[in-house]
Amino acid sequence: MRTCALRANAPSHRVNTPATWALNSGRFDGRRCLGVIGGFVRLNQVTIPAIDVEKSIQFYCGLGLRLIVRALPRYARFELPEGDATFSLHQVNGLAEETGFVVYFECADLNSKVQVLREQGFVFFQEPQDERWLWREARLRDPSGNVVCLYWAGEYRRFPPWRLPAAQSVA
Repeated sequence: MRTCALRANAPSHRVNTPATWALNSGRFDGRRCLGVIGGFVRLNQVTIPAIDVEKSIQFYCGLGLRLIVRALPRYARFELPEGDATFSLHQVNGLAEETGFVVYFECADLNSKVQVLREQGFVFFQEPQDERWLWREARLRDPSGNVVCLYWAGEYRRFPPWRLPAAQSVA
């Protein structure tokens, strides 16, 4: 039963290990990949493009991330205040006008956080507002133009009223 659209396309010249077979066969249960990959899939990091990595470092440190790797001018990596996933930047020459992705950072006291950031010079193009999906969101752009959303969702982050039942799969 396939429950996740994640797929890895292994070129035919590569050895088809049990892990690549499990990935390519689409045999996921949404949380475990047949035990072949070693347990639960966990988010390690998200990397986004940055035209000026140094300016972006200042921006993300200002949001409260902690810089752990500084490999200028091409790369930087941060730890978040909570959790063990990391966030990184890699240098690019330019971005598409609209990338289509949004980076979300959860803030327990969104209104206060936005006020503090505004006082520090951050410019929001969307002030905090309640959305129809039950999240409260404020949006701004980083120095490269990537959209960053600060939000608070409480229990609705993972458990919205329309969440699929645990046993239901997605084909």
